[in-house]
Amino acid sequence: MNTTNSAILQMVRGERGNIDNIEFSEEYKEAKKVSMKAQSEFIQKLDKYPQLKTLYFEMEKAMGIEYALHIEEVYKEAFSFGLSLGKEAK
Repeated sequence: MNTTNSAILQMVRGERGNIDNIEFSEEYKEAKKVSMKAQSEFIQKLDKYPQLKTLYFEMEKAMGIEYALHIEEVYKEAFSFGLSLGKEAK
């Protein structure tokens, strides 16, 4: 077995398995740019309504936490399923 291509070693060396190593598509980068612009414009308009602005940021925080927990569960299931497939392939 060639251990230089081992996924475990790549993870240990920081070559894979972290967000800094993900090459996002141009489509994603463009979508992110559009999203950030719209959010910025929306927040500027909320300056006139401090209570709504506070509520908006509370909502954003709650949605961010929910999304992170959701992605964590999806990742754990996908990883577990991948290990099961690998075990069966052996």
